[in-house]
Amino acid sequence: MNADEFKRTFLPCTRRLYWAACRLTGNSHDAEDLVQETLLRLWMKRGELGNVRSAEAYGIITLRRIYYDKSRLRHLGIAELNADITDENTPISDCERQERARMVREQIDSLPEQQRELVTLRDMCELTYDEIATQTGLTLTNIRTTISRARKTLKTILTEKMR
Repeated sequence: MNADEFKRTFLPCTRRLYWAACRLTGNSHDAEDLVQETLLRLWMKRGELGNVRSAEAYGIITLRRIYYDKSRLRHLGIAELNADITDENTPISDCERQERARMVREQIDSLPEQQRELVTLRDMCELTYDEIATQTGLTLTNIRTTISRARKTLKTILTEKMR
């Protein structure tokens, strides 16, 4: 898909993407960022989008996946590992953020090898489950189950440590 085809296909969907993002995020600034990130992800995968039947539906599904992935990362405290820009740039907040990121990395490193590998691929490298399956040779069910167990373990450990 070239740039003109992409524009004709996905740009007319931006209004619906924006409203879906507003419902998810609850504010216009975050909604705009989410739409931008969705369009960027769609653009990066434009070579695979030639057979999409409904661009709007595909765009909204992509938007929701991005939102839920980010929410899950934020909930686990992993988002700080990938954050380049922060709202607060004080030395104390930077120190706290670095300490939390260190704790998360430390706990990820303490996971069993397969859990550590899959969580890293999914949450840090942001690979899709299909990409992980291709890379590891595991089934999608196995991948989802292993990542779910790893996240539960991380959540339990990090909740106890941050008290």
